[in-house]
Formats: sequence, C-alpha cells, structure tokens
Amino acid sequence: MEGTSLLALPEGMQIDQIQITENGLIIAVVATHPASCCPLCSESSLSIHSHYRRILRDAPCAGRRVQLFLTMRKFYCRNPLCERKIFTERLPAFVEPWARMTIRYCEQITSIGLAILSQRRYSLGRSAGNTNDSPNDSAPDYGSSR
Repeated sequence: MEGTSLLALPEGMQIDQIQITENGLIIAVVATHPASCCPLCSESSLSIHSHYRRILRDAPCAGRRVQLFLTMRKFYCRNPLCERKIFTERLPAFVEPWARMTIRYCEQITSIGLAILSQRRYSLGRSAGNTNDSPNDSAPDYGSSR
C-alpha cells in the first residue's frame, strides 16, 4: 500500500491496512526485512519464532489521532554461545523497546511541552514586572563570565 512515504515510516516497514474510525486512524504496519539481529550478540537471524501485535500511539495525521497496529516478529538466535535464545526484532529509528508511542510522537509532545513551559515562564515574568520583550530575554545567562 502506498502510504509509507506519507507517514514517513522507516525503511523496512510497510503499511498493510488503513482503517478510518470515529476516533481517528488505525494503521496496520508490518516489518519487511527478512532478518533481524540479536540485541545481545548482534548475530543476524532468519529463523522466525512467532509474531505478536503491539499497539502504538503515533503523531496525528491530517488532524486525526493515529494508532499503529505493529506486527512484531520474534526470532531464534542461532548463536550457541548467546544467552538469549529468542529475541524480538528492534526498530530503533521508530520505537523504543517496550514503548507505547513512537519516537516522533514522543518528540512532538516534548516540543509542545517545552514551548508551553517557555510561554508560561515568560507570562509569569511579565506579571512580576519584568519588561523584557521576549521569553528568551528573561532567561538567566549562566554561561557568561563575571
């Protein structure tokens, strides 16, 4: 399905299905790389053990809430010296292990939070009698020499 570039999915991921609901978009995504590396010993494996589904929150698209149904694969580690016999594929550019939201959504929330915090700090400074013209003017300069 040709929506991968619209959602800026990393290489090796593909949209399987898109469903529009009253709450937003549900997008089924699958990994397409045939192999994955063990996170412990870094050995590549083609041996799939099983699949499971992760539900992730992603950044809104066209003003709609986005949920990703990500089909993850578990692989056998074929390195006899490795302690980990079964591992889950990693998608480090897209989602942290065990996370419930994508990295880009987390970054978006952080940016919004920092912008709101900066604006509130500026407003508090103005109400306290600080007449600086911008939020950055009211910030203390810890880097200057005395």
